[in-house]
Amino acid sequence: MRAGLPLKWGKGKIRSSTRRRFNKVIQQEAMENLERAKILFLDAIEHHNHNRWREAEALYRRAHTLVPDRLSVSSNLAAVLAAQGRYPEAREFCALVLSVEPDHFDCLMLLASCYREQGDLDSSLNLLRRLAALHADDVEVHSNLGVVLGDLKRSDEALRSFDRALELNPRHLGVLVNRGKELATVGRLADAFACLERALLINPDFAPARSGFIDLVSNYKFVADSVSFGELAIRAISEPWCRPQVMSQVLTRFLWTDTQFREWMNAAANCWPALAPLDGFPRSHVFSNRVLIALLGHAPVTHMPMEHLLCSLRHRLFNEALNPAADSDTQRLVFHSALARQCFINEYVYPQDATQAASVRGLKGMCEAALLADQSIPVDWIPALASYLPLYSLRGANRLLSRQWPQEITLLLDQQVRNPSAELRIRRDIPRLTKIEDDASKEVREQYEENPYPRWVGSASPLHRQTLDDYLRRRFPKSAYRPRINVGTIAALNAGCGTGQHPIETAQRFLEIDLLAIDLSLTSLAFAKRMAEL
Repeated sequence: MRAGLPLKWGKGKIRSSTRRRFNKVIQQEAMENLERAKILFLDAIEHHNHNRWREAEALYRRAHTLVPDRLSVSSNLAAVLAAQGRYPEAREFCALVLSVEPDHFDCLMLLASCYREQGDLDSSLNLLRRLAALHADDVEVHSNLGVVLGDLKRSDEALRSFDRALELNPRHLGVLVNRGKELATVGRLADAFACLERALLINPDFAPARSGFIDLVSNYKFVADSVSFGELAIRAISEPWCRPQVMSQVLTRFLWTDTQFREWMNAAANCWPALAPLDGFPRSHVFSNRVLIALLGHAPVTHMPMEHLLCSLRHRLFNEALNPAADSDTQRLVFHSALARQCFINEYVYPQDATQAASVRGLKGMCEAALLADQSIPVDWIPALASYLPLYSLRGANRLLSRQWPQEITLLLDQQVRNPSAELRIRRDIPRLTKIEDDASKEVREQYEENPYPRWVGSASPLHRQTLDDYLRRRFPKSAYRPRINVGTIAALNAGCGTGQHPIETAQRFLEIDLLAIDLSLTSLAFAKRMAEL
């Protein structure tokens, strides 16, 4: 629901007795108060428009003291109070405005929102129905009415309200998203996807539509066998719109809808623990699959049949890379590089036998000799080796960075050489608070020094940043929550932060937080600090 945008400095509608009093007050002092209030009001709007609620509130209050009858000041003050979850106070200022102008649109809308947030859905519904009668062609009224009807589990009526809003404005992004969410709640998942897809076609960066898509595919497990769904799934995991691990399951379900690919995954699983021979494997069909390539490069694959197939492909592609007679194949190189990135992300969990291990050692020796002698290295050797061991383990690995490579190899080198080199530099500057002496702590540290986990690739920014007070009010709306007395920066500790995904997301989510993240593993902390600096 619309919380209320700041109003412009306007005259408002003032009762006749107040108007007569204002007509008589022409003294210089009153004029000066009016001018000071206007300056304060305009400064407050600047903070208001950037969601700096407390700063805006302080300025609006000062302006209200100077001109208590100015409706725009009272209305905007109500809006910033509501934005902070202080609904009873917001309602008081709404009542002040409505006592002068009973049909004040913004205050009625805001009051309806306050009632909804406080759980009084019937009062919110009554206000919105009143507004719908007064403003039959207002999109926001019908949209908010649909939201409250949805809260009341009156889905048919809610959808009719959203449909009316879309009749008035077919491209209204908020209505499309709200309609999509309501359709999902009644099980019309394909229709819900159509609404969200339409919103993202109108504005590909509309955050609520992205959030709605994530909710649809993760909580409702929706997958559409369509090109457009695949393209949105690729964006969601690669930009990313949420933790890539969440989208990993979605992309896996999408790939499972590919009959040909599914048959080969099952065939590889049926051969296990032996590797699948892959005779007649549809290379072009699989290697050109952009959804699969996005999945491999951004999150661990945890689907067993697919994992079995990837193990077999890793073995086959390694042997092909060592064949000097093999023709260069761009499609194969792109896929092989993505597979190598997957192996790095999953900590090289795929098994290998003694023969294959010996072949890997041999290729490593050839690459190191070529690097030390400043000789060329066949491009196919890079992903072949990187799919069995991290490239930073090569002697002279940094020399790879000064050479010209195709884009997919550059991405692989960023992941396995350039970023680890940066982490080595970072770890030297990380302060050590105490010594680590007990045996259990040493064992844990050694584990994560060798394998920092998880090697996450990205994390989504929140829809909006909020204070801890705001979060707790919304998280526990029926509790008698009392805000902190001393407003200011919160000192927070994340003990055992690992590779930093949680503390980084927390710092992005909350305003006024000073977060200290600590861990036993320097390698993990260096990874975390590099990701924090992106």
